[in-house]
Amino acid sequence: MRSLKILFLLMTFVVVCTGTGAADEQLSSLGQSVADVQQASALLHTLSLRDDLQLTQVLAAMKDQSPVAKNWFLSLAEVVADRDKDRALGQCRQFLDLSSEDGTARYWAFSYLIRHNPESKADLLDNRIDDTSLDLRYEAIELQLNRLGSSPPASEEQKQAAYRQLLTAARLPSQVQQIAKQLEGLNVPVDLLNHFGFVSKWYTVGTFDNSKQSGFETAYPPESDYLAGSLTYAADRLMATGYQGKEATVYWKETTTTDSEGMIDLAKLYDKAKGVAIYALGNFVSSNDQTLQVRVGSINAVKVWVNGQPLISREVYHAGGQIDQYSAPVKLNAGNNLILIKVCQNEQTESWAQQYYFQCRFCDSTVLAVRSTATEEPNL
Repeated sequence: MRSLKILFLLMTFVVVCTGTGAADEQLSSLGQSVADVQQASALLHTLSLRDDLQLTQVLAAMKDQSPVAKNWFLSLAEVVADRDKDRALGQCRQFLDLSSEDGTARYWAFSYLIRHNPESKADLLDNRIDDTSLDLRYEAIELQLNRLGSSPPASEEQKQAAYRQLLTAARLPSQVQQIAKQLEGLNVPVDLLNHFGFVSKWYTVGTFDNSKQSGFETAYPPESDYLAGSLTYAADRLMATGYQGKEATVYWKETTTTDSEGMIDLAKLYDKAKGVAIYALGNFVSSNDQTLQVRVGSINAVKVWVNGQPLISREVYHAGGQIDQYSAPVKLNAGNNLILIKVCQNEQTESWAQQYYFQCRFCDSTVLAVRSTATEEPNL
């Protein structure tokens, strides 16, 4: 009996300590525990019972969290907000204007506000076309596009200026393309290849064997040479380098795209080859040491390295492809930064499985394109 009393007291002590711990510490623990669903659920329940927990605390805790962790915080935000709707609306309005806070959290605050007052949407989005939250930025630009469509400026020059401003602000590729189409209708041509900042010049080599999808994890000589640091970007030396390919000796060849989406059409370059792997070597000249995002699109299996570091590896075939499909942070050196991309095509014969391509660009944290500072061939 005495043992049971002691156990009960210990359990009570644990519950009390957990319940009265600092809310910020518990929020931090929630972010760190999301890999353990049971532990995260217990923390979420404990936090949801805290009367002193503020909605702004929950939203602020989302900064620098993983996408999975953010979903847990948003579930908690709903619980806290429902306790006192009027107070939650006030806190959401204040939090919305904190541009340094997490974009997902700020967009949730915006969504909560318009959920309870749909008429406030336009006012909330005014002057946000340059917002740090890409979701809010997109919504604000859509609002302005709708206004331009329904009540266009009187002069063509004013229309052009308005659409140019939105083009500069837009980040989502489909929205950029929509605005570019409007500008072209106003006799303002838009160079989307340059606007998106795609790397347009590459050297490619292939084909190598990917029969039965065996080549994705096989390091063929171009990959081995690149990782060993012995692969040069200098055209005369590179294009003289031959390898034993799938069916014959293969050599590097230069290709430059003018496609508005920066697409390197490997199916066209290699006669719709099937069950193959092809390598592409590119270079990005950076004005300084900086951390950017490398962003790649491909409907095929793809690997990406920059300066010898593996950054992206996706063995997926024909499940859809788009601009910026895959992204990863990358540290660039001032000067030359060698990019190697490996793209594998499988052996499907369906008409929808014939595409074979890739596209690549570099962006900052707001998805603004950062272009190579030199187009001439570097001395490597």
